[in-house]
Amino acid sequence: MTNVIGQLGAWAVMRIREMGRMLLFVLSAFAWLMRPPFRFHQIMKQLHFIGYRSTFVVVLTAGFTGMVLALQGYYSLRKFGSEGCWAPRWR
Repeated sequence: MTNVIGQLGAWAVMRIREMGRMLLFVLSAFAWLMRPPFRFHQIMKQLHFIGYRSTFVVVLTAGFTGMVLALQGYYSLRKFGSEGCWAPRWR
């Protein structure tokens, strides 16, 4: 029983160490971001390239993902008889 508790404790300590290392990395990245010389033009250029120029890829991926989810939802709902009816009910 103590072996299991020891392994659980070792796992928890390892995870806490990893989180601490990630926090130090993020803080270091923000510290380097604030050091001169400030290259505001380069930052804006990269933001434009990463954000605006990737819009087509994001929209394309979202469109195909939505189509796949709609198709899977249709097949799932069809199993339970919950299909949408396009014709009026009085026919």
